[in-house]
Amino acid sequence: MPCYYLPDITNLQNRQYIIEGEEYHHICQVLRKRDGDHILVTSGTGIIADCRIVKIEKRYLLIEIENHTTYERSEPQMALAFALLKNKHDSMIIEKTTELGCSIFYPMETERTIRRNSSNQQNKFHKIAIAAMKQCDNAWLPEIKECRDIRKIPDLLRKDSFIPVVALETENKRSFSEIKSQFPNESLGIIIGPEGGFSQQEIEFLKKSDVISFSLGNHILRAETAAITAISQLSGFNYNLNREYY
Repeated sequence: MPCYYLPDITNLQNRQYIIEGEEYHHICQVLRKRDGDHILVTSGTGIIADCRIVKIEKRYLLIEIENHTTYERSEPQMALAFALLKNKHDSMIIEKTTELGCSIFYPMETERTIRRNSSNQQNKFHKIAIAAMKQCDNAWLPEIKECRDIRKIPDLLRKDSFIPVVALETENKRSFSEIKSQFPNESLGIIIGPEGGFSQQEIEFLKKSDVISFSLGNHILRAETAAITAISQLSGFNYNLNREYY
């Protein structure tokens, strides 16, 4: 059953809610739902509810929650800092790693970043994350941070209680599994560079900032592939530690 985003669900003592805008249009005009039909809604804050459509009006519909499930945010959490990419490949990063359970995104600019940040980029990423969350019936919507220069990223990750780690093509000693085994119960913030990799100055900065480097293997990966691979591996490690990991 398709899932719809309704951030208003915060106080479950209130059983009835209004849906309007794009979600209303999709429910009524695309899926042709009628009074009495059931839909799933997610709050993006840990609640998924089975709702009955009470009444459909011209610009909105009224739903009533019949039952719900509350999910706790799993620990350790996963964060991803990634360089802006051309041709919307960074949108793919948001979409796929949201599906995998990434909780916070830190878009960043680097010396080799081709596409620069725009005024509405954060909002675009937010919409992509919402769509991915709904597609997978996810109870948690990831947070999208403001795009920052790479030199701000390690401190920002640490401030949010993540251990910053970076995937480097030049790293040939430590695998990601070794890093995870070193910090099994800690939340990791993975840093992925742009197409063409980090500049030598940026690599030196990361080393001086005590950011731990690791390798994703012997193959050269595109930036979006590296990001998805790293979060996929991390999600798998966390799941093996806790089979209830969500």
